[in-house]
Amino acid sequence: MVSAFIPRTENVIGYSLPYVKFTHLVKKYPNTLKCRCSKIGVAYETFVKVHVNFLQVCSSQFIKQDWIDSIFVERNTTSSTTSDIQSYFSFFWQVIAGFCVVSKSTWIDAIANFNASRVLTPMAVAEEVLRSQAQEDLRNHIYSAQTNMAQSLLALRRTTAGNQFVSALGTNFYLCYWPSILGNWNNPKMLPVVFNNCSCLNISGCPRPILISTSEDQSVAVPGMIIDCLIVDATLASTLECYYDPTCFRLLHNESTATVNLLLNDSNKYFKVNSTVQNLLDYLMIDELNTEIMFDSFYEQCNPAYCTYSYTHRFSTLFIITTIIGSFGALSFVLRLLAPFLAQVILRWKTRGVSNERIAENVTNSAPRQLTVINRVRHLPNFAYQQLSTLNIFESKTIRTRTNLTREYFLTRLFTCIFIIGSIGIGFYIFISEQNQVVTIMHLSLETYENLFNEYSTSIQCPCSQASVPYGAFINVTFVLHQVCSSDLVSPSWLHYLASFNPTLIPAWTETEFSRDFRLEGVSYFQLLATFCSLAKINIEDGQRIFTNTQFVNDQLLSRSIFVQQTEALAKSFINKTRNNFARILNWIDIAGSLNRFLTGTNFNFKITVSNDTK
Repeated sequence: MVSAFIPRTENVIGYSLPYVKFTHLVKKYPNTLKCRCSKIGVAYETFVKVHVNFLQVCSSQFIKQDWIDSIFVERNTTSSTTSDIQSYFSFFWQVIAGFCVVSKSTWIDAIANFNASRVLTPMAVAEEVLRSQAQEDLRNHIYSAQTNMAQSLLALRRTTAGNQFVSALGTNFYLCYWPSILGNWNNPKMLPVVFNNCSCLNISGCPRPILISTSEDQSVAVPGMIIDCLIVDATLASTLECYYDPTCFRLLHNESTATVNLLLNDSNKYFKVNSTVQNLLDYLMIDELNTEIMFDSFYEQCNPAYCTYSYTHRFSTLFIITTIIGSFGALSFVLRLLAPFLAQVILRWKTRGVSNERIAENVTNSAPRQLTVINRVRHLPNFAYQQLSTLNIFESKTIRTRTNLTREYFLTRLFTCIFIIGSIGIGFYIFISEQNQVVTIMHLSLETYENLFNEYSTSIQCPCSQASVPYGAFINVTFVLHQVCSSDLVSPSWLHYLASFNPTLIPAWTETEFSRDFRLEGVSYFQLLATFCSLAKINIEDGQRIFTNTQFVNDQLLSRSIFVQQTEALAKSFINKTRNNFARILNWIDIAGSLNRFLTGTNFNFKITVSNDTK
């Protein structure tokens, strides 16, 4: 009975467990099941399928070249009473089409990087842990792609505006002759467009609603449509709501002969019709994203050769049987030793009622053999020696000759010695051998955990209450920019002062082959300086946000040393990656700006001349 109630820890090894068996064991023994994968890394593309639907505008007729060409031709062939603002619509949809292409390309790159990445785990993890890690990695890849595209676009927009590149649409600069009263200005120069005291020298532009003339010569503001110094900035600030409404669409394209299907509000899953293009682009023009994680495929790729698990239980049949057999063997030997003595005691107890006369007679006859209690104790060793020397547990039923008795005594003594030595050895082994004991401590403190880890570093296991924790929960990332980025040199008041300066007030004599008035380029210089500061800050903040939202996935509590090593490596990787991404973006913009030879509104890189040569 005692052996049945003793708790025992059983260690089990299973070879080549099928997926169904593994899922059953995970639910039954989540804390002790260990299945080492045949390879550490498993590619996401082998068990994760991602399905994406882009916004309907990216598959509509509005981004087709036929539609763009038709409204461009209509603008050039329309009556002179039609506002030139209609030229925006052709370029507006070219920009939208470009955004769709870039978004799809960015998504393809992001999902390719995700598929090529691997989930690194030496063990086959539970489905919940794998699902959490896969979804978090996918979110990080998508968010990284979104921020990289947003940073590149913002850097391109700000450097374009800061360098004062001239738009061929004439929306930010126009060509004119400067006043001759200030000197001999023989050549025409570029001047910024000014609207309601807002100059296009302002790096933030001058956004305003689009006004279109109706047949009654009335100006009507087009819902959601914005005009700005640069067509890209105008498109990002606009909405597509006018292309959901037939009335608004006819207002924009009343002379259009093309047959197009308007956008449908019901087709949008998450975005509203009045969402800005900037908001749509921030999400890569994606309207719906579905993820399918196939855990059975992951387990197939993991392909553990064997799994081990342990459990504690009572009423072990094998243990009970072996205990009973061992107990009977020991009891049989002990009973053979004690049986004569016990029989004598019992017989004496039964004959305690004999008459006094018989007792007196027995006492008289056996008086010489009676000993006092003291004499019995004194002769006990001699008695024990005699009993042991004459002990015969191998007594046979054959003729009791001296040879047989000698052989039986020898076997008895040999068996006794072997039994005693074996018992001592088994007892010593049981005493010095270490037995596995499972101790469960609920809600232990950090100090207790570290003490236990120092003592039981190879066996302690602390399952986490949640499989993943964001880095931001235990790592604080801060940064400080150079002092110039917080100085008055990049302040809005200083930039506004420079942008409000009228370059036509500069005398002509200040322009030589070797010098220019600094005020002509000052606004561009300091706006670019402010741009670099803001881009650096945005780049670091986006990288910081990605890093802090990245999940630290582990279902077991790590030791302090391993935890510190991993976090330090992650922090260094984050710093290097953020720095390299920012430098790469600026290098590409610098290459594009230098090689494309853009005309700038500062009149510094090209000289415009007017020739009267009719040849």
